[in-house]
Amino acid sequence: DAGAVKDAISQVFSIDNTQSPPPSPPLTTPPVLGSLYVSSQNNADRLQLNAGNAFALQEGGQSFSGTYAVNGNTLTLHIVQLSKDVDIVIDGSRLLVNGDEVWTQPGQ
Repeated sequence: DAGAVKDAISQVFSIDNTQSPPPSPPLTTPPVLGSLYVSSQNNADRLQLNAGNAFALQEGGQSFSGTYAVNGNTLTLHIVQLSKDVDIVIDGSRLLVNGDEVWTQPGQ
């Protein structure tokens, strides 16, 4: 009987709506940056992150400025004077420059 065959096929190939949707990926909290960082190698070297994604940097006796952006755990500085972008790793409350130079917030 064609009707019985059709019923059997629809039971085997029916859509199962009882399954839960796949779990959502866990939400990650974006890093919270401080406004001032000081180099652990030279406390005269300072990075000031300002409102509007602007920054001021004192390093090696020179002044630099530009804009910054955060993508995941990477802080990217666009240094106007050098026409260059520099990527810095955000490691908790510390910044890691060139893989080994640590910048911290004063008092931490």
